[in-house]
Amino acid sequence: MFIDPVFGVVGLVVVVLTFIFLRRFLHLGKIEKIEKLIEEKNFDKAIEPLKSMIIKDDENVLAHYYLGICYFNTNNYEWAIPEFKKVIRNPGFGKQIKEIEVREKLAKIYLHYNQLEEAQKEFLLMTQLDPKNYKNYYEIAQILQKQGFLDAALTYYQKTLERNPKLPEAYYNVGLISYDKKKYNDALSHFSDALKYDTALHKAHYYIGMIQYMNKNYEKALGEFAYSERDSEMRPKTILQKGKIYIEMGQMDRAINVFDGYLKNISSENSVTLAMHYNLASAFEMKRNIISAIEQWEKIVKIKPSYMDVQDKLSEYEHLRVDDRIKDFIVASKEGFQIMSRNIVEMWNYQIIKEDMLDDENIEFLATEAGSKWRNTRKIRILILISRKNNKVEERELANIIDNMKINNTMKSVYVSVSGFTDNARQYAQNRPIDLIDKEKMTKVLEQADIYAKDKIKNKLSKTE
Repeated sequence: MFIDPVFGVVGLVVVVLTFIFLRRFLHLGKIEKIEKLIEEKNFDKAIEPLKSMIIKDDENVLAHYYLGICYFNTNNYEWAIPEFKKVIRNPGFGKQIKEIEVREKLAKIYLHYNQLEEAQKEFLLMTQLDPKNYKNYYEIAQILQKQGFLDAALTYYQKTLERNPKLPEAYYNVGLISYDKKKYNDALSHFSDALKYDTALHKAHYYIGMIQYMNKNYEKALGEFAYSERDSEMRPKTILQKGKIYIEMGQMDRAINVFDGYLKNISSENSVTLAMHYNLASAFEMKRNIISAIEQWEKIVKIKPSYMDVQDKLSEYEHLRVDDRIKDFIVASKEGFQIMSRNIVEMWNYQIIKEDMLDDENIEFLATEAGSKWRNTRKIRILILISRKNNKVEERELANIIDNMKINNTMKSVYVSVSGFTDNARQYAQNRPIDLIDKEKMTKVLEQADIYAKDKIKNKLSKTE
């Protein structure tokens, strides 16, 4: 039987076209199933059939794109990257897939891995693809700001605001850059603009408060901090600054309440909480509550032994950590300090002529020897200064007491200090009529004064019986 060659060729073409049609039909059917799985967020189920399609046809751009989407949405970013790169390298991918969508996902992945330069490249390309979209300019500005290229960041924040003049975060970040550059008036203006478009952007209040704090406008600063405290990120730093303001205002009780209220609820320590402990210790020290101050310094040392001057503080008050009498002497009320000081002077067998409470930490006595077996013998006058201040006594302070000796016509003086004396002060006292009683001798002195006080009470009671 003879078959016309033309019909043979036509038949072959029909067979080939039918095969191609069926293959394309089956392919489209698989793609539709995969698209449905992706739409239903069944990314894991879509991965295996997509991989099978790619094995059969590695140039299937749509399959690579959908596989990248599945990896991206299951947080397998390292596997998504090569799939998306395969897509954008294909010259014809734009017919089926939007380039900007692929680059947007690549940029997010690079940001996730902190590959800022790679992310920046993608955002730059997206500004060319969609020049009116402010988001890409904003992302570039943020990257430049993180890298420390502040002037370049300002340029891109400006481009952002040209496209969206009501974006509060852009104004906020421009304010941060101005703040870092110490252009505080500009910073105030930008933070105010940020709050104009988002009154709930409480973190802007923190920096406005800091500027007011630096200008010593404490009440205004506290007003701003009342808002920034509502921001969970800014709250620790805000608490720290509020406490520091109260200290500078001399309101120690309020500072203590602020710091203590926050610190008792923390679960872990960081640089901000360490600063809180340190400032809390300072507030306690100023209130003469040295024991509580020591507790804070000891907490700091356990976390960071080299923190500021904490080791020096603990050394300065080492005697308080082991001796209860000295501890009581230092933390006593003003009246208690006066009584204990009188007992010391009387225990030394001196009769007090004059008593002068110089301040909460220093008291001066003019006294004479209490008695002599010779009636007409002139009693020796003595000047006694007792100090419980934190710092060691310096040479100039000894010079002052020598001058006071001349004024009060005294032959001898005694300087008592629980904190001790500097080397220059000790050298100055040599060959001069002044005895130094330091913290090493104070334990014995206070013990003897305590016995004297108890005996005095017993004698009074016995006389009344």
